[in-house]
Amino acid sequence: MMEALWFSSLTGAATLLGTMLVLRLKRFSLQWIACSLGLSATVMLFVSLFEMLPTALKLCPSWIHLGIGMMMGLTLMESIHCFSEAGAGKKNAMDRDRRLGWVLSLAVIAHNFPEGAAIGVGFGVKPELGVTLALAMAVHNLPEGIGMAAPLLASGVRRRWIVLISLGASGALPLGTWLGFYLLTGSLDWVAISLIFAATAMIWVVTQEVFPRAMEISPKAARWGSVFGLLFSLMIHTLHG
Repeated sequence: MMEALWFSSLTGAATLLGTMLVLRLKRFSLQWIACSLGLSATVMLFVSLFEMLPTALKLCPSWIHLGIGMMMGLTLMESIHCFSEAGAGKKNAMDRDRRLGWVLSLAVIAHNFPEGAAIGVGFGVKPELGVTLALAMAVHNLPEGIGMAAPLLASGVRRRWIVLISLGASGALPLGTWLGFYLLTGSLDWVAISLIFAATAMIWVVTQEVFPRAMEISPKAARWGSVFGLLFSLMIHTLHG
């Protein structure tokens, strides 16, 4: 169990590392923000479609699990969307960036918790599987931290708050690992539903929030970020596939 928590903590720290890379910048342009959003969105979309969903369907190939997980993910993100839009009126660019940062932060937390549960189940079933999952997720969490921090920093959110938000997202992984190791090792149904839920939430926020905002800021930079994100995802997928 201690080994599982150690590896999941390192995996979560990758999100914090991505955030710290953004915070180290003295100055940044709108093109840089659009590029970072395009990169992180592509990586998150790739991981959701080609890793999390296939893994969930291998564990429990059932339409029931798929439907439950998707409905949970869509309900959560639509609720967040409605809440963040309530009474907002017309927003300027900084307001839109702040809103995007908060929505993406909540999505990353919702995404990291089931990822941590998968690591815990992996260690419970076979330690080598847990290590493989943890290392693969650590690499993918780096762009998530970048995409989460960039719009918050651009909107004027204080750096210490951004760090605290990133710490919360990072801490969701070991918490999920503890839950997965002790409670879900014998229940692959719930692991599959959790992974589908996480993938659905991330696909929603990427398609409805991140990509549209990146294209609004700078279409050219967003496209270049997407290209880099795709190449990065394919490289990592090839290395640990």
